[in-house]
Amino acid sequence: MSKFKAGDKVRLKSLEKIGNTYGITKEYLETMMGITLTISNVLDYSNSGGGCFYIIKGEQNHFRLHEEMFEVVEEEEKKEILDEVEKEYLRTVINPFRKRVENITKFSRIGGYHTEKEFIYIKVYGDIPITLPYFKKNTMYKGMEAHKDYTLEELGL
Repeated sequence: MSKFKAGDKVRLKSLEKIGNTYGITKEYLETMMGITLTISNVLDYSNSGGGCFYIIKGEQNHFRLHEEMFEVVEEEEKKEILDEVEKEYLRTVINPFRKRVENITKFSRIGGYHTEKEFIYIKVYGDIPITLPYFKKNTMYKGMEAHKDYTLEELGL
């Protein structure tokens, strides 16, 4: 059983006494020192005496690394992205198909008639996306960054 879980923020401890790096060079690992990384998937190798996980560095690169190389980064308490009213509304909207929701995004209109408007876009796997009605910019969903995809977990849904 791994001591980490998907979503944990970790940092490389030290390059001393590092075992199998699964083909990643020591020079490349040096570039990762001091950077906070996010675990994307944990692999259970408890029968073989250790745990591994996939880690994301940046947007595209995924690496398989041994858990003993890393330590958890203690983060400040996360600020809630949505308030309780926003959460309840979105929970109600997505409830019938919540298992198929890929992400939720807040978009700001750029150009056109609705430049002072924003809207919520819900991407549903295997179906057409849902676009909620426009609202005045910076009046609702203030904790969400515009044009950033959020998972249900990130939004506390």
